[in-house]
Amino acid sequence: MIFFALTLALALYILYLFIPQWDSWLWRAKRKARANGRVCCLTFDDGPSKWTPGVLDILKKAGIRATFFVTGERAAAYPDIVRKISGEGHVIGSHTMTHRKLTFVNGDTLEKEIAGCNDTLKSITGVSPSLFRAPHGFKRPFFKRTLSRWASH
Repeated sequence: MIFFALTLALALYILYLFIPQWDSWLWRAKRKARANGRVCCLTFDDGPSKWTPGVLDILKKAGIRATFFVTGERAAAYPDIVRKISGEGHVIGSHTMTHRKLTFVNGDTLEKEIAGCNDTLKSITGVSPSLFRAPHGFKRPFFKRTLSRWASH
């Protein structure tokens, strides 16, 4: 019985690490309980890019707000677009500095990826991002502990 329980726990942990779309039923239930009506969340990842201003124009015309998860490198390359995203009322979230898959990076590298993007976005917009999305959806062991330390800075 103990072997079965340990095997099941290991299998669930592997799902958590390697299948980006998999989420535990408990986390989904908590999010669902918070929803108070019909909501659609529109998000964009990996930008900004030369295409972002066109997307912003479409969103503005439609009166839609979105969340843009940007990388620090691309934000540094397109600071005016990042300021436009923020200035038009959209939310900007962190998507790491370089868009590396995080599953096998060490803790120091993870901290640098998160802090680097955070610092870049703060220098451009004056605001630290409060949202984070892992590149490719891949996480690493003790991922949430690292994020909670980062969020407390």
